Amino acid sequence: MVWSQKKSPFFFTEKAAILESIRDATVAVDMQGRVVSMNKRARSLLQEDLTIGKSIASPQLRDIIYSVNRNTQEMNYKILLGHEIFITDYSPILSNNEIRGVVFTFRPESEIEQLTEEITKISSFSDNMRSQNHEYLNRLNTIYGLLKLKEYDKAIELITDEVKERQDILAFIMSSVKEPFIAACLLGKINRSKELKVLLEIDQDSYLGNVPDSLDTKVLVTILGNLIDNAMEAALEYKGSDAMVHVSFTDLGGDIIFDIEDNGHGVSKELEPRIFESGVTTKAGENRGLGLAIVKNAIELLEGQISLGKSDLGGARFTVVVPKNWDKASREGAIHDV
Repeated sequence: MVWSQKKSPFFFTEKAAILESIRDATVAVDMQGRVVSMNKRARSLLQEDLTIGKSIASPQLRDIIYSVNRNTQEMNYKILLGHEIFITDYSPILSNNEIRGVVFTFRPESEIEQLTEEITKISSFSDNMRSQNHEYLNRLNTIYGLLKLKEYDKAIELITDEVKERQDILAFIMSSVKEPFIAACLLGKINRSKELKVLLEIDQDSYLGNVPDSLDTKVLVTILGNLIDNAMEAALEYKGSDAMVHVSFTDLGGDIIFDIEDNGHGVSKELEPRIFESGVTTKAGENRGLGLAIVKNAIELLEGQISLGKSDLGGARFTVVVPKNWDKASREGAIHDV
């Protein structure tokens, strides 16, 4: 990619210095998908996946190059490169009103999450409170109606059932899940399921009391949260008001094992081999198909395994196996909180 306009040496030195000083990883490619330049940050982050003079292998990036046009507005996507998710912006390079290439800017999602971790916690807490508030308002309106109708016995029965259900769920989670992050995740998903009108069941025989301090539980929560969200979406899309998700877990032996099942439409035989690839999804809509790719990446960071099977409920069953002897220190430099 060559610009014929003659410039002074200082001009190019200045532009090179500006490019190198940009905090985000910046990569320029030609229309054949070959990398023609990249700044210091890009060389540091992406050297294994993007190299000057070589073609881009990522199908998502190649699709962007082929679809770009003069009127393309700057957009951003989530792209999986190697073992990390990047937030990617791009814009066309124009010369004499012709497209000569594309400039990509990559920001590691893990860095963004690290900078906004407190905001994320507050947002999660807010979502849980909103879910509970929505559910409680429905119950409160029903109780109010029963009282206005002087159906006092039925109002007392409804209140008793509600209090007992909440106490039973909280007591079970507190006694069966000793790790706070995982317990909070499960409670949040239970509240979310009530808002979505999805029946989320946790096997009463499940127990998770021995999670080693060395295990990165934030990554484990990422895996669990994404799988439960996917299961609820799949069940809701296929079964509507009859949607159901079943979660079970154990820490017997040397592994921590989770099973997440749903009564959705399942995964077709044709899609099974590629279901963990970035961009592959059974759902409609743009910018989908990252949840399972993130899960697969997170499991690799924990040196675990994930398998897909057929659930007795009729949909999909994902089984996650994570070894307890995962050594965080030995993974120093790996990407966390994907």
